[in-house]
Amino acid sequence: AVMLSKDVALISFSGAVLRYDIRSNKLITEHLYDKGMRNPLQFCVRPMADGDKNVYYGEYIWNQEKGPVAVFKREKNVWGKVYEFPANSITHIHGIVYDPYRNCFYILTGDADSESGIWVADEAFATVKPLLIGKQAYRSCVAFPTENGLLYATDTPLGKNGIYAATVQGDNCTTIEEKY
Repeated sequence: AVMLSKDVALISFSGAVLRYDIRSNKLITEHLYDKGMRNPLQFCVRPMADGDKNVYYGEYIWNQEKGPVAVFKREKNVWGKVYEFPANSITHIHGIVYDPYRNCFYILTGDADSESGIWVADEAFATVKPLLIGKQAYRSCVAFPTENGLLYATDTPLGKNGIYAATVQGDNCTTIEEKY
């Protein structure tokens, strides 16, 4: 769930996004997920200059056939697909993180080595490029932008997990340091 304002929340529940208005005590279904998805791992909220909040999620689906996987955006109460990874590129999206320092988004993907990674997208998702990809050391569900780059925790069932600091300049990673 995320708060859009002090009176309105979006809640992901059982295959849908519900909007709850505290003032009116009304709960409505605002958006249904595709491909059998129950819930994303998390929502990404980007505050806008006009006080509104855009909300994003990536498809977290059981994708054994390696079909396409999409990113959705809610803007002005309307949901729409803003990007789609092609078939055979990733299994699903673990999370999306907005970076206010570089005005971009990071897309966290998994699960196999070749598809595990952190991708960088411009604000419109017109350009999506791999930042770190191809190792379990880049498989993550959570990341935090910093002035110098990105702090992220790995999420691999195949080995030791850690916390890493990636130095990012533009849409390139220059160094990675294991912190823990």
